[in-house]
Amino acid sequence: MSITKQLISHIKKLGRGAVFSPKDFLNIASRDLVDKTLSRLVTQGMIIRVTRGVYCYPQKHPAIGTISPPLDDIAKTIAKKLDQKLQISGAEAAHLFGISTQVPAKRVYYTDGLSRQIKVGNQVLQFKHACPKKMAGAGEKAGAVLQAIRYLGKQTINDDTINMIAKQVDAKDQKSLRQIASFAPDWSRPFLNKISSYEHK
Repeated sequence: MSITKQLISHIKKLGRGAVFSPKDFLNIASRDLVDKTLSRLVTQGMIIRVTRGVYCYPQKHPAIGTISPPLDDIAKTIAKKLDQKLQISGAEAAHLFGISTQVPAKRVYYTDGLSRQIKVGNQVLQFKHACPKKMAGAGEKAGAVLQAIRYLGKQTINDDTINMIAKQVDAKDQKSLRQIASFAPDWSRPFLNKISSYEHK
């Protein structure tokens, strides 16, 4: 089977909406061959180039045509490509748990890599280098809990907020939260204890 056919087969297995980088295909061919093959598939219209070194096998809608992939998927692919961890911002975490209805104007992610801005269409993904404390639980719901708590602050958090978060955290997340609680500010420990010991009915 040719390199092109192997890549097409692999991409189709990933499914419509999948976001990927050349790194995902290095078990099939060399980086140079993968790059050239992906470029040809872009030209042929099978896939789209989302930003430099990141591609998507797009979903199609009968009325609106090609559907752009979620920014989170793009950010995760960029982080994976660069061998970096990724942590969502506090504002994004608060929105994720339904505590804040305000959608952050900028997509900000914390990383253990270099700070950078990456343009995706008419939007910008901002990656900010962060200390290990802020990266605790990166990529996990437990990490998002820490980010949301930090963002909301001691004066804003109440029992309703804690319950709202706790109901969305399962036993596995609670265990992870207990393991990374030492990275959180001292004032937040009682709140984190309530979340990690919450009993689901």
